[in-house]
Amino acid sequence: RKVPPEVVSSVLKLKEYRDAIDQRRMKSLENRARQQAVKDAARTQMLLRQKEEKIRREHDAEKQKRRERAQENDAEAENQAKELEREQDAAMARLPPLRASTTASFSRR
Repeated sequence: RKVPPEVVSSVLKLKEYRDAIDQRRMKSLENRARQQAVKDAARTQMLLRQKEEKIRREHDAEKQKRRERAQENDAEAENQAKELEREQDAAMARLPPLRASTTASFSRR
């Protein structure tokens, strides 16, 4: 049994129309997937930058703490040295004054 040519052409047109719709859908899906991949990559980069920034801030804070501790230790050492110097000066002040050594004092000894 033979199918009339107008039926064949209408079926072909319908098939082409459906194929065109499928192609547009596929292209749309590919575009969405590509856009999502770009978004994901940007988000990953942002998270990586944030992580690096956090690590850098923590490192800088630790460095600052070490610097402050070193300054405190230096100040404490300086204060101890001054205190020791004051104690030595006080001890020297408590000693009787030194006599001038003469040849006569050496001979008496």
